[in-house]
Amino acid sequence: MCETCWAVAGKPAIINDKVKLAVDLIKELYDTEDGGVGGYGHIVFDDWNVDDSDIEYCLTAARVGGYEFLCDECRSASLKALNMFKELTEEERYSALALADGDQGGASA
Repeated sequence: MCETCWAVAGKPAIINDKVKLAVDLIKELYDTEDGGVGGYGHIVFDDWNVDDSDIEYCLTAARVGGYEFLCDECRSASLKALNMFKELTEEERYSALALADGDQGGASA
């Protein structure tokens, strides 16, 4: 993941219930058989592209099962994580990615 993106965004350090849930869902996605690089959400979760259009692009691919090389468990986990992610603010998205990557960044509730 890209720490530079987080730093450029001002190193947001938000930990709330929505961010915690997003982090859990991202980790669940990475734990699936084919989710090691973010599954259908690769450009969001690995490349830190957090714009709504990027999230929608990934959601569309996951909804139609556009990548036949990814298993159904990965597709389902991708949908859950992406749908939760689109509910976050941009600062919460960056915070969730940093936390999922293990960088606490001095974050607090």
